[in-house]
Amino acid sequence: MQEIRNKNSDIVVLREVTKRFGNFVAVDKVSFAVPKGSFFSLLGPSGCGKTTTLRMIAGFETPTEGEVLIEGRVVNDVPPNHRPTNLVFQNLALFSHFTVYENLAFGLKMRRERKRDIQKKVNQILSLVNLPTEYLRKKVSQLSGGEQQRVAIGRALILEPKVLLLDEPLGPLDLKLREHMRIELRQIQERVGTTFIYVTHDQGEAFSMSDRIAIMNRGQVIQIGTPQELYEEPANEFVASFVGAVNVLEGVLESVQGKLGIVRVQSQLFRSRLRHPALPGQEGRLYVRPQRIAVLNNTPSTENKNRLRGTVTRFVFEGTLVHLEVSTPCGSITLTMPNAQIDSSLMQVGNEVTLVWSPLDTLFMTTEKRVSDES
Repeated sequence: MQEIRNKNSDIVVLREVTKRFGNFVAVDKVSFAVPKGSFFSLLGPSGCGKTTTLRMIAGFETPTEGEVLIEGRVVNDVPPNHRPTNLVFQNLALFSHFTVYENLAFGLKMRRERKRDIQKKVNQILSLVNLPTEYLRKKVSQLSGGEQQRVAIGRALILEPKVLLLDEPLGPLDLKLREHMRIELRQIQERVGTTFIYVTHDQGEAFSMSDRIAIMNRGQVIQIGTPQELYEEPANEFVASFVGAVNVLEGVLESVQGKLGIVRVQSQLFRSRLRHPALPGQEGRLYVRPQRIAVLNNTPSTENKNRLRGTVTRFVFEGTLVHLEVSTPCGSITLTMPNAQIDSSLMQVGNEVTLVWSPLDTLFMTTEKRVSDES
C-alpha cells in the first residue's frame, strides 16, 4: 500500500496515478504526498518514470488514471500556465540571445507587471541566486554552466510558484560544480520556503538536498522516506542495492534470537537484523555497507561483533578515504575507512586481516517486497 497522507500540510498529492503511452506503462499506480515547504526528490534509474511523474505534476502530461492534486484541488485537466508551479528543465531552456535581465524579467513582462516592480524583483532574485548586478547586462551565452543554472532557477522563482519542479538540472555540470550547486540549491530552497520537487538518478544529489525521497523503479514507487531511513532501512533488495554501495552475501536463516537472526553464509555464522519477518530455513541475502566494516586492529571494541577473516586483494588510496577489497570464504568484501583510522603498512595486498562489524549494521532480507513507506 503506497503512502497517501492527504494532510492539510501536503501541497502536492498523487492518488494511484498511472500514465500509459499506447501499451507501455510509464507510471504505474503511483501515490505520494509532498509536504508544503519541503524538498522532495524522485530518485531512480533512467526509464523508471520519475520525469513522466514530474511532467504530470507540471501539467505537460495528463494521467491516464488517478488524480494529481495541488493545494487540495484536482488539476488533471488544468493547463501548465494555470497551475501554481514552474519547471526548470534539464537543458535549462534559457534564451541564449537574451541578457540575464531579459531572461529574468521575461515572465513578469508577460504578466504585464510595471517596469519599476520588474526591476525590483529582478534585483531581489539576482541576490537570491548569488549573482552580481553587473551580470544583468551579460548575454546568457557568455555565462558559465553554473551561472546559467542560477539564472534558470531565478527565472522560475521570480514568478513565485507554490511548487518548483526541477528535472535533473545539475546533469550538464561537471562534478565539482555539481557538488557546489547542490549546497546552493538547498540554501535557496530554505531561504524562499518554496516547495521543491526534484528529479534525479544521482543518489548523492537526492541525499544531500532532500527532506524526503521517493525511490522509483519500473514506473512504481518502491519506498518513501528520509535519506537516513532509506539508507538504514531499505524496504527491499532493489533499494538496498540502489542506495549506496553495499556488500551482499547469500545465506540461510538458522534461527531467530529476539530481534536478531542468526544467518549462515557458507560455514560462517553472522548475527543480523531482519528487515521482514522470517522463519528458520529461509534463504536470503545479508547486506552490509562498506563504511560499517572495520579492521580488527583499528576497532576499540569487538565484543558481540560479526567477524570474518580474509586476504587483502586490493588497496585504493583516495586522499581522506581508503578502500579495501578482501577475499573471504563468503566472497569478496569491500570496506571504506577514513585514512586517519587505518595503518596502511598493515593493509598491503596479500596480508591477512580480520573484518568486524556490528549485527545492527547487518540486514537480512528473504524476498522482494513492494513497500512504499514503513517509517
